[in-house]
Amino acid sequence: MKARITAKRHEFYNTTFNVSFLNYDIAAGIIENTKRIVTADFESVEFMFDAPWEESIVKNREILNIKKPREASYYMYFVIIKSIEAHLGEEVKTLMIIDDRDTVLKKMLTKNIVLVANGRPVEINLTGQRYSNVFSVRINDINREDFITGCQVEIEEIKDELKKYTKRYNELVYTMQSIYNNAHRNSSNIHRINGA
Repeated sequence: MKARITAKRHEFYNTTFNVSFLNYDIAAGIIENTKRIVTADFESVEFMFDAPWEESIVKNREILNIKKPREASYYMYFVIIKSIEAHLGEEVKTLMIIDDRDTVLKKMLTKNIVLVANGRPVEINLTGQRYSNVFSVRINDINREDFITGCQVEIEEIKDELKKYTKRYNELVYTMQSIYNNAHRNSSNIHRINGA
């Protein structure tokens, strides 16, 4: 896959590079015929595909929020998309990654992913050979009510954490303001004494 930088403000505007790293936010790689590494925002490049499956990844960009193990190729994303479409019986229109865990063993890698595809919560178990494009994917539906209940529990936990962080934030702001005000008052007193 190649990408051409379309953002006029970018140092390498209109430059084409071979994509060696891709995630939801950025594309990076080496500029053709040089050894220069370039990084660009996902939205500021135009992709050129070497294989038909690469277009599927860019089209379903949310899939890039799944962490790719170093031992896997970007083809893993295509396998996941096609497996989801086979399971749903329709093209993927929306994806939201909820949880993503992986394990790398001597010769194998495994991923356990929870996501919502086209409004349907599913659990994906992927196994593959390291440094190979051989993957096995198993997908199971998650009961919607159980999924929603789990989300509500997690939302409450996050709210509690946010309250703790907000309280700590406010304490730190108050402390800094107090220190600043005391230093400012002391400075004013010194000026008054020196001026007297």
